[in-house]
Amino acid sequence: MSFDETYLPREIGDKVAENDLEAEPIFVLLENKYNTPLIEAEYKLEAAAADPVTAQALQVPAGSPIFLIERTSYTTGNRPVDYERLHYRGDLIRFVTRLARRPKAATQTGGA
Repeated sequence: MSFDETYLPREIGDKVAENDLEAEPIFVLLENKYNTPLIEAEYKLEAAAADPVTAQALQVPAGSPIFLIERTSYTTGNRPVDYERLHYRGDLIRFVTRLARRPKAATQTGGA
């Protein structure tokens, strides 16, 4: 259903690669084992066409519609520490979000 590419700074990537990533997700390793807190992330979401490598990994024809998420995660000091390209088959993905609105600030009415 998805084909994921992950890029890490070399000093962190070399350490993370030594672990069983099926048993321990990268974010858990970064925060719990390598003392790298994840503070925030930027997401870019878009429809795209599968290039030949992605198409083969997703078992779809090249040029098929896919859903692409690019995520950059940041640690302390606004330092990027994880960049990922997540490719999802267009026929197997659904994106749902729910956004809450902030209530308007209460207005004060004054009396004399």
